[in-house]
Amino acid sequence: MKNELRDILKVIIEEFGIINVTPNVERVADLSHGDYTTNVAMVLAKQLKRSPVEIAKEIVSKFAVGSSQFAAKQSDLSTDQSGQKQSSHAPEINVLQDIEKIEVAPPGFINFHLSASTLSRTLGEVLEAKEAYGTVKSSQFAVRSSQKNKKELLPTANSQLHTKRIMVEFAHPNTHKAFHIGHLRNITTGESIIRLLESQ
Repeated sequence: MKNELRDILKVIIEEFGIINVTPNVERVADLSHGDYTTNVAMVLAKQLKRSPVEIAKEIVSKFAVGSSQFAAKQSDLSTDQSGQKQSSHAPEINVLQDIEKIEVAPPGFINFHLSASTLSRTLGEVLEAKEAYGTVKSSQFAVRSSQKNKKELLPTANSQLHTKRIMVEFAHPNTHKAFHIGHLRNITTGESIIRLLESQ
């Protein structure tokens, strides 16, 4: 969802005639302000020489038009905003179906509130992917059934690192020297880097 919102905002920014601004979409700290927020209107204010709130309102009005060019990658397995049940084989849904409300907050933030159906679908993805959720295994690997009726993760062409061999050199305990906290720091840093690479 974050990437889809960013893509839509890029299109809208280009309609303003600005091509050197990359919109920043973040999760909000206070859930009363929605699920995602962007400060792109405040970033554009200086270049457009207009009020950030005014720009934010114009972006929101253009949002429905811009979002029609993008679709969510999976169909909604629960309900859409009108309460209609959706089949698992339904066509790709519009990003707007995932958004319940878009609001402008001073001094120019745009807040996006996701619908309950989106949250329930995401919860289903988390339960299915388990510890792989958020990694390349859940987003860019195809889950297919093998001949023994077991699920296996197979790499796809979209996976960036699955064909790469990467060596990460870092400290390890030395059998001839005392182990101290400096060694532990280097070991945990190296292990963290490896786990980040494995997840991607």
